[in-house]
Amino acid sequence: MSHKNKKCLKMQSKEVLDGLKSFGRSKYRDKQNAAAEYDRLRPEGVSKQEYINNALRPHIYSYRTYGNYIKHINYFLKWCEDRYKCKTLAQCREHVDEWLQERIDSGLSAYTIKLESASLAKLFQESSKNFVPTPSRERGAITRSRGYVARDAGFSLEKNREIIAFCRATGLRRAELEALTGEQLIEKPEGHFIGVKGKGGRYRESPIIGPHTEEVAARMRSAGTEKVWKKVPSHMDVHSYRSEYATAIYMAYARDPIPKEDRYFCRGDRKGTVMDRFAMMQASEALGHSRIDVVAGHYIR
Repeated sequence: MSHKNKKCLKMQSKEVLDGLKSFGRSKYRDKQNAAAEYDRLRPEGVSKQEYINNALRPHIYSYRTYGNYIKHINYFLKWCEDRYKCKTLAQCREHVDEWLQERIDSGLSAYTIKLESASLAKLFQESSKNFVPTPSRERGAITRSRGYVARDAGFSLEKNREIIAFCRATGLRRAELEALTGEQLIEKPEGHFIGVKGKGGRYRESPIIGPHTEEVAARMRSAGTEKVWKKVPSHMDVHSYRSEYATAIYMAYARDPIPKEDRYFCRGDRKGTVMDRFAMMQASEALGHSRIDVVAGHYIR
């Protein structure tokens, strides 16, 4: 990059990220295609996960992710301008490790630091492994949806009991709730399901579970082609209800004893806990994920 670039750093970085926008493109399909290509080519010196990561690097799949990246990149760029008078992204790249180390030393959570590292990796189109090592994300350090937080004060459990029951029965994400219409109800002999096109354009059919199954189905039928919920409360902790949903799905499928080949040994603060891989995958698929480590670390309680 030329040192004579007259565009400010924010504009330079925005141009890079705008070129990576792939909103509406299926991340899941890209992963599957990359995995299949790896199995066919068997390239030497590259692991399967590295190959998949390289295939995903030129893309940003959601507007929310794009916004998060821009925000954290701008923190870094302002720091580069203030401290080193940088004018180009190439000049800024030299200071990535120092920036991340300062963020680590300041006591920021491992989750925030990982996000900042990922943002800069996307900006410079390289692996975050090229940067200074960042702290691992331990389950015990997660604060999201655990305990009382300030925003809970503005949310009435009594007034919102119907939508809370709906969330616990369906496990939908906030964006999925906001876009949900009655036509997405799927009724089968074995039960009721919701057809959802979730993150990365991936389609799933999530089972409706629990004591409010019929009420949920009835509300969706009555909505027809209209939205099921006109407004989803901004203070509602949707993630905590997804966690309850995932735990219920897991408990419905968990076996005792767990077959030896399906035992998942937890790590970190849950070291010593053994879970059922099959039941974990059922919960993961219902949530719109396809990784059991995600539900083990973030959802099943």
